[in-house]
Amino acid sequence: MFPSVLSSWAGFPRRANRRNRRGAEQALHLARLYGCKAAVLKERSPSCGSGNIYDGTFSGCLTPGDGVTAALLKENGITVYGESEIEMLLSQAEPEEPQQSLF
Repeated sequence: MFPSVLSSWAGFPRRANRRNRRGAEQALHLARLYGCKAAVLKERSPSCGSGNIYDGTFSGCLTPGDGVTAALLKENGITVYGESEIEMLLSQAEPEEPQQSLF
């Protein structure tokens, strides 16, 4: 559908932070490579969540903020959606792409 489509980390060990940051950087690289304008990510995930994320203590507590990947994508102009927004996104009409002349 979209081919052209950090918050509180006190509960996470440093190694997890480095891994999440590396994963976020790779996601951004792929998004740029494929010209993505939007991403659908896992809601509330400490890496992918947008708006509210789990605090990392495995207690089920949420904290305001964005996960590492969501924040990095947003900082680079990529719109982030949660998985609960898929139906809404699929119901939207795709924007018209400009026609390219062969001449």
